[in-house]
Amino acid sequence: MKNEYLIGSCREHQLIIKHPELSNMSVFPLEKTDLKLEELSDFIEMCWMHDYGLEPRIRFSPEFLEWNMGKNLSGMAVRGSTGELLGVYLCFERYYCLKGRTRAYAFETGLSVHPNHRGKGIGQWLAIALKKMMVDKGVDFYLTWYDTRHNLPGSSFQIFTANTSGSDTSAHTGILLRILNFNKALDYLASNAFEVLCLKLKTRFFANPLKKRLPDGYTLEGFREERLSDYHDFMLRYQSVSKSWLIPAAKDFMRWQQERYNAARFYALREKSSDRVLGVYFGHKIPLDDNWFYFQADGILTDPDIDEKIAEAFFKNVEIRLNKDGLCMGVSAIETVCENNLWQYGYLPIISHLLTLTRLNSDEIKIEDLKNGLIELR
Repeated sequence: MKNEYLIGSCREHQLIIKHPELSNMSVFPLEKTDLKLEELSDFIEMCWMHDYGLEPRIRFSPEFLEWNMGKNLSGMAVRGSTGELLGVYLCFERYYCLKGRTRAYAFETGLSVHPNHRGKGIGQWLAIALKKMMVDKGVDFYLTWYDTRHNLPGSSFQIFTANTSGSDTSAHTGILLRILNFNKALDYLASNAFEVLCLKLKTRFFANPLKKRLPDGYTLEGFREERLSDYHDFMLRYQSVSKSWLIPAAKDFMRWQQERYNAARFYALREKSSDRVLGVYFGHKIPLDDNWFYFQADGILTDPDIDEKIAEAFFKNVEIRLNKDGLCMGVSAIETVCENNLWQYGYLPIISHLLTLTRLNSDEIKIEDLKNGLIELR
C-alpha cells in the first residue's frame, strides 16, 4: 500500500528527493486504516497539546470528529515502516447552495505530525495527498485556516502560509472574544503582567453588560427539527440581503438534531405573533480544564431589520443559557459568522487567522464571498 495514493505526483517526487526518509513511509486515506475515532482523537490531541498547551482551541474529541465526519473517517494518514502513525490531516465535507443548486465544498483541518518526526516533510506530504483526495471527491473548493501560534520556523504551517499570504485567495480574519469570566480568561489569554493589563483595558473598554430581558412577543428556543425549513429559509433571506452567493444547504442543519453530540448548541429567536425566525446563534462547547469551557460560535445572525435592543437581548439570553452552570469562560467568534458589529456587544479582538481558498471545480467563489458569506467556515 506504500505511496499508492500518490503515484504520478510530481510534487510528491520532488518532496521525496528533498526528504528521502519519506520513501520508508506510506500515505493513504484514513478510511483505509483500522483507526478508531478514539485513537484518531488521542493522536491529534497529543500533537496539539505539544504545540498549544492549555491555550483555547478546538478539541478533536471522538464526539467532535464523529459529528463532523460520521462513522467513516475522511482525510489522509502517514505511517512509518513499522506501522506507527506519524501524521494525519482531516477533511470535513460541507454543502452550500449556489444559484439554486446544492454543491459540495470542504475544509482541511487537524493537521498533526508526531513531535518526534517533524521536519521530514510529512505535513507537506499529507497536504499533497489531501488535495488529490478532494479533487477525486469533486468538491468545488476547499478552505484552510492558518493559526499564527502554530507558525514555528520550518513548520508546514509556515511554509503553507508563505505560499498563500497576500494572494487573491487569502485574507486575514479576526477572532473576537466575549469574556464571561475574566479571572478564568486570565489563565488562557495572559501569561505576564503586561498581557493582564492589556486584557483588563480591553475588557473595560469593550465591556457591555447587555440587557437581560427579552421583550414580550419574542421567545428563545433550541433546535427543533420541525422548524428546519424555517431556519434554512431565514438563512436564505439573510444571505440574500448580504448579497452573497453562499447559502448553507439544508442538509448541513440536520447535524444539529444529533442530540448525542452534547457539545453542540443551537438557539433561535422567534417572533410569537408571526411565528417567524428572526435570529439564529449556534456553535460548539470547547472543553477546557475542570469542566470549564468556552463556546465557539459558528453563526450569529439576526434579521437586518430587527431592533438593536431585541438583538442585544437575544445575545444576552443565549449567554445566560450557555453559562447556566457558571463554567463558560466566554464566546469566541470569527468575523465571518456575523454581520452585526459584535464590538458593540462586548466582543473584543484577540488574534487573527489566515483564511485561504483553493478552487478546484468552480471559479465563481471568491475570497470576498467567504468573508461576506456568514457561513460556518471551520
